[in-house]
Amino acid sequence: IFSPAFIFFFFFKVAPYINGRIFDQGTQSWKVNGIATAAKSIPTLLNSKLYSLYDEQYGSLAQFAVSCPHSEYWQNVMKQTVQELVQTYGTNGVYLDQIAAAGPRQCWDPSHGHTLGGGDYWVTGYRQLLKEARGGAGNNAVLLTESNAEPFMDGLNMYLTLVGFSGNFDGYNRIAPAFPAIYGGYYFSMGAVFYEQDLTASPDVFAAKLAKQFMFGAQLGWFSLGGRNNQDPYMGMFDVLMSSNFDPEIEYLKLLSNSKLIINDWLQNGRAMRELPLILNNTDTYNIRYSHSPVPHHLGGARIHGAKPRYGLNYNSVMSSAWLSSDSTSLLVAITTVERSTSAQIRFQIDMDKYGFANSSGKQFLVTQLPSGAILGQYAGNQVTYKGYLGPRNILLLKIAPK
Repeated sequence: IFSPAFIFFFFFKVAPYINGRIFDQGTQSWKVNGIATAAKSIPTLLNSKLYSLYDEQYGSLAQFAVSCPHSEYWQNVMKQTVQELVQTYGTNGVYLDQIAAAGPRQCWDPSHGHTLGGGDYWVTGYRQLLKEARGGAGNNAVLLTESNAEPFMDGLNMYLTLVGFSGNFDGYNRIAPAFPAIYGGYYFSMGAVFYEQDLTASPDVFAAKLAKQFMFGAQLGWFSLGGRNNQDPYMGMFDVLMSSNFDPEIEYLKLLSNSKLIINDWLQNGRAMRELPLILNNTDTYNIRYSHSPVPHHLGGARIHGAKPRYGLNYNSVMSSAWLSSDSTSLLVAITTVERSTSAQIRFQIDMDKYGFANSSGKQFLVTQLPSGAILGQYAGNQVTYKGYLGPRNILLLKIAPK
């Protein structure tokens, strides 16, 4: 029997929240240094000196201003804060919010030492800020931020991909795994927005969000256990996650987590490939769409603008993905049934030329089920085939490689 302290130390990782972009105007340090280093806007008037701040408010209703990342003071604040959290308090890393999420602001303050208005100082400033933060954290600490802007990839260990998962999962405007297809092996992603209503209104929506994270190679979850009392929709999920009513969803989360351990080499080091041409239940329909209008879709701009979140999420009752290994020697295929009561007869035939194996028609490929290692068949490269049955809330993992 392990003590709670032992379990916490070995099984939990802590990365406290700080904001890498905005300054609280209600603090004493704001009056001393914050105003001078804040980004400044200016009216479109010739030689105007009427500077104003980029003010923002969020759930706490505190007044914030966007800091200029080119400011040496702001870079040092981030470095010192990160260093204290990691080196003094022993955290496993630090989450620096908003850096890869919010776009640049034109800054017209000549005291900051950058070009006025336009220029590359917003990106180069944050890149230097992350370099300073890494120096304070050391190489063994995790640095994370919100969203997944490319210029900061080499300065971070992980992206919180909330906006990336904010679209529909099916339909003409569905989200696509462009980032893992292009940058697979060079970045890690985690998180999507989850609401209490994902379980209480339709637990299959909760499962669909988990399945989509899995198929895109992201770390599963990002559940808010508490949440604020002024959130609409409510994000505190501790009570519903602990309820026996949703034990099937917890079991599905465990299934996906254990499956992810088996195929992490593809998901972390490989890259996502094109969709699979699935045929379900002996029809030509690629998949079945469901739209749950009472379920909140994503916060969108609600945090800043007070707008209501979008509602309704289209998702697939069967989800799949294909991942090419980092050395391009094997293809990983993952297929899962999302809903509590929906099973499927599954069939696909693929040409390996379209999945990273050039001139494959003259070669033979083995289809192996994971983790058992059972060989399910041998096929010519231009007609690799699978046909089988998948029960509700189940997953199939296949490795396809030249013989």
